[in-house]
Amino acid sequence: MIGQTISAFCVLGIVILGMLVMTQAITFDQLVSGVRRFLIVVIGILVVLCFLKAILVTVILPWLVSLKAALLWLAVAVLVVIALALIVRIAISKFQN
Repeated sequence: MIGQTISAFCVLGIVILGMLVMTQAITFDQLVSGVRRFLIVVIGILVVLCFLKAILVTVILPWLVSLKAALLWLAVAVLVVIALALIVRIAISKFQN
């Protein structure tokens, strides 16, 4: 599914670049220069991510475990607040009548 999405975006990009060259909105030299810069940036990002992979994994995994526990307690707290609000509203409506 992800591969098909990436492929669709790449095809769309190629079509758009082709239309820009055909309508002479950009020259072929500008297109090549832009594509070259884009590829250099993407390769640079991938190299940096490969170097930082060990650091990212060791830092993010403990955060995910604690985040999971925090989200569980947050859900419990929200349910308790909703229940208390409902009880208070019922009590107020009973005492007003």
